[in-house]
Amino acid sequence: MVEDEFKNLSKVHCLDFSFLLMQINIRSLIGNFGKFKSMLAQIHKQFSVIDVVETWLKDQSTEFVHIPAYKFVSNHRKDKIGGGTALYIHTG
Repeated sequence: MVEDEFKNLSKVHCLDFSFLLMQINIRSLIGNFGKFKSMLAQIHKQFSVIDVVETWLKDQSTEFVHIPAYKFVSNHRKDKIGGGTALYIHTG
């Protein structure tokens, strides 16, 4: 299961990296936002950038997906359902 694989990431001891990138296909950021935030909390890593694809967002829905300490930038489809991409850029 993918969630178990992410939990194991928090146990990985690695060198002190100054830049960490995560990329995830979320298939509806609004629908999976709770699981997404929970997964991030379990990893215990501070990502420099989190790239999220298949956000399925609309203009009015972006206000519901903010994460503290990250700037949220998104680009979503205007004329079709699905698609979309977003970046969470660490501001700390």
